Amino acid sequence: MARVKSIISLRGRIGDTVFVRRNGQTIAGLPGGASKDKIMTAPEFANTRKNMVEFGGCAQFAKWMYIFLSMSIFNTVRSKISMRQMTATLRQIQQAYANPAELLGQRTVMLHELLKGFQFNAKNVFTSIFSATYAKAVSVGGDSLTITPGAINPATDMVVPAGATHFKLFVGWAHVSDSEYNEITGKFDAPTSKGYTVQESAFMPATSETAVPDPIIALLPGSPVLANGDKLIGTLGISFYKEIGGEYNKMFELDAMEVIEVYTHTV
Repeated sequence: MARVKSIISLRGRIGDTVFVRRNGQTIAGLPGGASKDKIMTAPEFANTRKNMVEFGGCAQFAKWMYIFLSMSIFNTVRSKISMRQMTATLRQIQQAYANPAELLGQRTVMLHELLKGFQFNAKNVFTSIFSATYAKAVSVGGDSLTITPGAINPATDMVVPAGATHFKLFVGWAHVSDSEYNEITGKFDAPTSKGYTVQESAFMPATSETAVPDPIIALLPGSPVLANGDKLIGTLGISFYKEIGGEYNKMFELDAMEVIEVYTHTV
């Protein structure tokens, strides 16, 4: 590759030369690697195509996880970076924990303990912003997740953005099915859910200590009956607000949410 010095910013392909921008510089070079047509048809790329299908299944699963758990409240923290990170984690799970009988290109995408600690906002680690203690409990029927915070002192337990007067905690709870390969479509079926919810706390002051808050109960709507082996995922998040004239204005700074529970129901 060669660097191009010019007042014109070139991108794309001119003849046999490809121009790309890297670190503020225009780089010129020749196209390399196999063509898309060859990758999609040549016998020597058969395994590549199978891996592409599996990767697509993981990406689809990650997208639906965000829909189930973050879009209602945390749509502002959804980012391409964290979506890619979740896809990568699901891919690791798929490769490491697949049923040995499953064929390459058809290995199930699933929830797993490795997702615990995953950050829905790639920029903000939840435990770095909120470090107060809390207890968590899954109901006997598996249809609810209860978070019971301890006393919260913003001065020691939180990183509060400048100007914030209040905050809320959010508890997400979702049943998510495995995503399995469909031989008819040649793709992975989208995961399904028997229910999902995000339950928020009351507004709490971000400038003074809060005695033990009320428990936050995330209950699946309709109280679905879960089968043995059904999997659920729980999240805990935080968002900050500035009160002006009795209205709470969301600040969008330091929004964070992480996976705190991956649960397999047993009957």
